[in-house]
Amino acid sequence: MTSLSEVLLEKKVITKEQLEKALKRQWEEGGTLEEVLVQLGLLDEDKLVQLIVEITPYRKIDLGLFEVDPEAASHVPKRIAQKFILIPVRKSKRYLAVAMANPLDNEAYEALKQVTDFEIIPFVARISDVKRAIKRVYESEEVEEETPFEMPQLPSAPKMEAPSMKFDDFVVNETNRFAYTLAREIAKGDRTGIVYIVGDVGVGKTHLLAAVMNEIKASGGHLSVVYYTPTSFVAELEAALKSRELSSFRARNSSVDVFLFDDIELLSQKVQAQEVLLYIVDELLLNGKSLMFTSIQRPKDLGGFIPKLKARLRAAILAAIAPPDKDLKLEILKRKLGSMPLDEEVLKFIAENTGNDIRILEGALKELETLMKHTGTTLSKEIAKGILRRYLS
Repeated sequence: MTSLSEVLLEKKVITKEQLEKALKRQWEEGGTLEEVLVQLGLLDEDKLVQLIVEITPYRKIDLGLFEVDPEAASHVPKRIAQKFILIPVRKSKRYLAVAMANPLDNEAYEALKQVTDFEIIPFVARISDVKRAIKRVYESEEVEEETPFEMPQLPSAPKMEAPSMKFDDFVVNETNRFAYTLAREIAKGDRTGIVYIVGDVGVGKTHLLAAVMNEIKASGGHLSVVYYTPTSFVAELEAALKSRELSSFRARNSSVDVFLFDDIELLSQKVQAQEVLLYIVDELLLNGKSLMFTSIQRPKDLGGFIPKLKARLRAAILAAIAPPDKDLKLEILKRKLGSMPLDEEVLKFIAENTGNDIRILEGALKELETLMKHTGTTLSKEIAKGILRRYLS
C-alpha cells in the first residue's frame, strides 16, 4: 500500500523539505505524520480527506453528523484508537466499519488485526472529528443498543496473512525450527494427525499456517486445504445453520486433506461451534488427514472449551515457538532490508529494543526505510532512537 508521505510528495501537496520538517517534529513530539502536517499548517484537514477520497475507493464519513456505536468502538482498545487516530463506528456479523484519519497507514491495519478478527471496512474522516469522537466515546461508560447498519460494498483493508506469507519468507533458527519443520511436512503431505503451534503474539504462528496453505495451493497438486479463524468459522457455521445446511458444512470440512485453524483460543465459550469442530476433527483423524492449530495458549490452559475437544488438542504434537532471540531478529532485519544501506550498529539497536513481536520489528524498519528513501538521511544510532521511540521496549 502506498504511504501517505509518498502520495503527498507525488501529488506535490508538500515538498521534500516540508516533509523533513514534519518528520523532525514527529520524532521530537510524537503523533502521526498527518497530525503533525496539520499542526504545522502544511496540510489542511479537508484537503487531506478530499485527496484520500480521490485516490482510493474509500468513502468520506462526517463524524459530526454520524453517531458512533459504542459497542462497535469497544472492539478496539482506546490506546490503538488514539495512536492511529481511528474509531470503529458500526459493526455487523463479519465487518467493522472504521473511521480513519489515514486509511493508507498499513501499520494501523496491523494493529487492528492484532485485536479483532472482524474484516475492516475503512472510511476517511477529518483528524479533529476522529479525535473528538474518541474522547466522547471512550470516556463515556454508557453502551447504547446497537443500531442496524447496512455495510457498504467497499473493498476491505488489505489482508496481511495468507496471500503474502510463504516458507521462503520465514527466517528459521532454534527458536522456531521444530514448528517450521512440522509445517513443511504438512504442506508436503508427509504428516497426519494434529499439530498444535503455540507462542506469543507476533512470533510467526500465522505465518507458518498461511505458508502451509500457500504452498499447497501453489503446488496445484492432490491436497485440498481449508483455513479458518474463529470468526470465519463461526460465521460460516451460522450461515449453514440459518440455511439448514449443517450437514453439508460438516461434510465439506471433514473431506479436506489439510485443516488449518488460527487462534483457536478465541473459540472459548462458543459451545455449539466447538461441538461442530469436534465432529470435524474426529472425522479428519479417522480418515488420516492433517490438522494444524495455532494459539497463544497451550492446550491444557485453554479455558471455556468442551472436555472432548480439549482432549483432542492435548493429544496433538505440540511445537512451541520461543520469543525471537537477537540473532533471529537481526537476520529478519537484514533480509527485510534487502539492498537498503543501514549501519550494523543501528540494526543491533533495533533488534535489542523492539521487543518480541516480529510485526513491530518490521514496522520499525519500514519507518526507517521511508525516512531514508524520502530524505536521504544517514541514520545514526541517536537518530534511530528518536524515530523509534514508540517502538522501544
